[in-house]
Amino acid sequence: MSNVVEEIRYNKVEDFINAISYKGDLYDVLFPNFIYRGIPTVRYDLIPTALRRDKEEKMWELCGMHGDLRGLEYMQIENENRLLKIFFKVCDAKGLNIPDIERIRGGMLTNMDIDLFYIIGEKWLPKDLYAIAALAQHYGLPTRLLDWSKDIFIALYFAAIEAMKRDLKDDYMVLWALNISFINVAIPPLKIINPEYSGNPNLCAQQGVFTGLTH
Repeated sequence: MSNVVEEIRYNKVEDFINAISYKGDLYDVLFPNFIYRGIPTVRYDLIPTALRRDKEEKMWELCGMHGDLRGLEYMQIENENRLLKIFFKVCDAKGLNIPDIERIRGGMLTNMDIDLFYIIGEKWLPKDLYAIAALAQHYGLPTRLLDWSKDIFIALYFAAIEAMKRDLKDDYMVLWALNISFINVAIPPLKIINPEYSGNPNLCAQQGVFTGLTH
């Protein structure tokens, strides 16, 4: 075990519930400094959809991009940027409630559709796009954000409901717990994005929060 990631296994649900309940072995450890992500199998890594190689083809298709530039970091950034612009413009055209992003809205009536993040040195994902990226992520578009919950039982529910659809022989469902007070010290490229819940009852019900990698 490293001093960064600690793995604890439970073979019975009852033992795990007892451990995270009041006065349980993990109760004082996990509350209140952690956020949680539940997944149905140990075969899934903590990799955002936009950065997964098996989703690369879908990412390019959604962006309407073609060519031989895959694998280049600046094209990865441009594709993510392009997808957020598409999402913003479609939602705005439908009159949906979305965050107002000046850098996107300011170019909607022109043909200028490129933000040169990789040239001017601005970090991706920039702070003013956190809100629209969180909204896009919540609705299933590939971004470099990962979904977490402030509520351990909500995260556990999402792990369990998907695990019930699978054959868990030689497998475990997983509950990741991330110490948010540890992020700036140990993994500074990782950012916590705590979105507004107004106008998004599903995200509110899930007590959703996101982590995002910056470049």
